[in-house]
Amino acid sequence: MRVLVTRPRAQAEATAARLAALGHVALVAPLLEIVRTAERPPRGPFDAVIVTSANAVPALAVFDKTAPAFAVGYRTALLLREVGFTDIRSAEGDAAAVAKLASRSLKRDARLLHVAGRDRKLEPAASLVRAGFTVETFVAYEAVAAKAVPETMAIALHGGSLDAAVHYSRRTVETALALTGAVG
Repeated sequence: MRVLVTRPRAQAEATAARLAALGHVALVAPLLEIVRTAERPPRGPFDAVIVTSANAVPALAVFDKTAPAFAVGYRTALLLREVGFTDIRSAEGDAAAVAKLASRSLKRDARLLHVAGRDRKLEPAASLVRAGFTVETFVAYEAVAAKAVPETMAIALHGGSLDAAVHYSRRTVETALALTGAVG
């Protein structure tokens, strides 16, 4: 099967390798690019760090690593260890699971730093604030949408040579529909 993968390049290549191992041909056509923002993090100290995306981890390289770090899943937890965090707790799920894990682990008046992307859901901050925590958000990265359909994707679409497409975010799907609509 020929599968279109529209994730940002690094994640798309990892997905393509997994698809190839399953016998599929992956066409990598990133529709989003992950870039660091110029925003400065809020002043610490913080009682814990909440990380809901592996894309946020590079921005933590210069942070104090003594506070517990709560990761959305295993991959993010591994990356947190690579940048020097030692007390890492992985929710192995989604942002709501991170909120539950932090709520069970921390005192209610704790000050938390949520390191996130510009476009994000309300969780886990909404649940943590309702539970009595102070949550400050550091927008460490953003996903910049492609301005045009990547050439490899356009050729495959016009040639009708795709069997499937995988998408990992609503924004990627919206970008794909807008860009493909523009080129017919």
